[in-house]
Amino acid sequence: MDPTIFEDIGGILATAFCILFFGSYAVALFGGRRRLRAAAAWVNELIQPLGGTSEVRWTASSAFHITASDQNSPFQRMVVTVLLKPRDLIAALIVNRILRRNDLLLVRCELRQQPIWGLEVYRPRTLLSGLAQKEIEKEQWGVSELSSSDHRVAHGGGKAEELCEVLLNTLGEERSRLWRLAIRRQFPHVLLAVDLPEMTAEEAAHYRDLVRRLVAALEPYSTVVTTSSGAGAETDAAS
Repeated sequence: MDPTIFEDIGGILATAFCILFFGSYAVALFGGRRRLRAAAAWVNELIQPLGGTSEVRWTASSAFHITASDQNSPFQRMVVTVLLKPRDLIAALIVNRILRRNDLLLVRCELRQQPIWGLEVYRPRTLLSGLAQKEIEKEQWGVSELSSSDHRVAHGGGKAEELCEVLLNTLGEERSRLWRLAIRRQFPHVLLAVDLPEMTAEEAAHYRDLVRRLVAALEPYSTVVTTSSGAGAETDAAS
């Protein structure tokens, strides 16, 4: 058999592979950008009823931040991030599976009240767990597992434990989508990271209401800044 036949077949296969590889990459890249634009419109729909002015910043081909300032009480500022999982390389798809990574919606809130206690609820061995663990090590919190899910919780005990239970009850069925919930005394006072939901008007209203309910549940465990005779006085709403 003529050996050039094998060379021709090898060349055809190599060319077909290159076309398939770069074609799938282009399709994935175009699809990701289209999904990112749709997500930006959906996030705007989510935060607009909370008032204020918003600004979008595109940070990569798979991520953006929308910052809303001067919002209606109890919010002051909100930064919403959408981070899409890579879809353009087989290696990235494998890493996504190992890290259990999905498209993420991250909501960071600055409130007009300051939480008194901090806490962390997170899924271990995920994209966001490393950041949670750094906060836990800094605060020297104890860590425990939730019997009802694969999440872990960390806090300083006492009222923080009570607050954690209240917030988990407020999340309800959304715990299945939860990757991280953090409460801090500094910005972001509330950090909520969940799977990016279906981008519908109903889901936008649902998650807007969820953030409102979490903040309302946090209020009794926060300090309230009041003004008296032109001077600011801090009162402890949790006492």
